[in-house]
Amino acid sequence: MNRAELNRHAKEFRKNLSTFYKTSKSKTDDGLSAVKYCISEDVLLEAVDFDAVQRDWYKVQRANGEKVPCSVDAMYFTEGKIYAVEFKSGVNVDAVNLVRKIYDTVMALIEKDRQDIATCRSKVEYLVVAEQSQSTREKVVARAAEYHSRPWEMRVWDRWKLYNLEKVIVSRTYVIPPNLFSLFAKTKHWVT
Repeated sequence: MNRAELNRHAKEFRKNLSTFYKTSKSKTDDGLSAVKYCISEDVLLEAVDFDAVQRDWYKVQRANGEKVPCSVDAMYFTEGKIYAVEFKSGVNVDAVNLVRKIYDTVMALIEKDRQDIATCRSKVEYLVVAEQSQSTREKVVARAAEYHSRPWEMRVWDRWKLYNLEKVIVSRTYVIPPNLFSLFAKTKHWVT
């Protein structure tokens, strides 16, 4: 995490530091299992718990029973980039929900963190870490040689077509399975 970049943003970001592992906690599709973590607990990389930031920003609205924006699970700051990260366990993920999460997150950055849409379009990158269906895994295997060093560049992971958001509200989108999260972080030079 780039502390200088983090310090340029609202105090709620610094107040809600966590790890990617903790922010990857979610309920399972079946609703029977209590908790599931999307990534391995050995990923100790620091991140901002953006769900907690949103709770801080919108606590008055929430207390009044007003509708509050959705949010991504985590954020990570590097020099010149803000990574908005959403973790999804299970393969039944609603595309509308994924779009709403990043849209509401960008709107919150504009409203509460004094960002503008042009800055978000150039600095915010959206990463969805989600389990993949068998048919998607088979397509990936077929194209693996072409993208061996950067598998997140394969659009085949993105069954929701999130790449349509690029240059509209975010700079770049990535969709990867959980087992590639550590490799993605190392390639992007996030400190581990």
